[in-house]
Order: sequence, then structure tokens, then C-alpha cells
Amino acid sequence: MRHARRLLDQVLDGAGNRSRERVFRMCITLCMHRAVREDELAQIPSWWHQADAVDIAGGPLEVLESCGVPDVPSAMPCYSPGRRTFDRNRPDLWIPVDCGVCPPCIARKAVRTRGPLVVS
Repeated sequence: MRHARRLLDQVLDGAGNRSRERVFRMCITLCMHRAVREDELAQIPSWWHQADAVDIAGGPLEVLESCGVPDVPSAMPCYSPGRRTFDRNRPDLWIPVDCGVCPPCIARKAVRTRGPLVVS
């Protein structure tokens, strides 16, 4: 885990605002969301800001670190995830799926159904 975190820091070195980030784990990945800086935001074309939000990857299994960003429900783990297997002959191979009814799941549904993505 320490090695993966160092790699994330190396890859994102010089990018974004380090005082606003969240580190979390999914099934097999360690992820970091880091806010962009104002100068980076200015480089994003206007069409991107007007585009409809399409989807989000789903909830994290665990939030490991968070600084400078609000702990919004949509970024939190499902309270009671289920299991989706890949093969009925291999019940040991599964991925977690949102329960759909806890506050984080309801918040993720709201993000998925929003219109244009607005950056403020």
C-alpha cells in the first residue's frame, strides 16, 4: 500500500492542489482524486464544462485519507454492499455492488442522474 501511494504521488507530482485530495481503495485499485488548480482549470475547454455528466465508477470500499474536500455521501462506501459473482462455478470471484438504499448509494444515484456537469 505504501508503494502504491508513493507511485500516485510521483505520477501526480506537480499536478493539482495537494491540499485538496481524497485517497481511497476500490476492489483492486488505489485511487486518488485531487482538485485542479485555478491555472489548470483555465486550460480546460468550455465544451467540457457544458457536457452532461455520464456516470461515476461507484463507491469506494474504503476511504483512506481525505484533506481539504468535504466528506460528501456520494464519495463514501456503501453501508451494506452485496456481491456479484462472475461465474456461478467460482463463487470466490466477486465484486461488491452498492445496496442502493443507504445514504451513500442514494447520493451516487443523484450524481448519475444530474444534467450538465458544473464546475465551481
